[in-house]
Amino acid sequence: MNDRTISIFEEYCDSVKQLPEGDSVEVKVQGKYFTELYTRVMLHGWTCLSIISDENDNHIAMFVENGALGLFENMMGDGFDMNEMFGDDFKDDESDWWKH
Repeated sequence: MNDRTISIFEEYCDSVKQLPEGDSVEVKVQGKYFTELYTRVMLHGWTCLSIISDENDNHIAMFVENGALGLFENMMGDGFDMNEMFGDDFKDDESDWWKH
């Protein structure tokens, strides 16, 4: 991660933790700043991989550089098999019930 990207995260976030791999970061950011943060870091090649929100509109989000995202895209590609990753006991939680 370069200094410019670090400074963007630090500008908007209450805390910034660079993860050991060096190509991902975990941040705590207030909801009112998230969209602007995401827009700015996206222009520098970063993607939000996950986000958790609380009742006070605080978010904990994990961002990865787009190069690191390739690993996840490869896992989720056409040949991705949930049973292979999670074993034969994997069951769909049927969260898409409303589509049927």
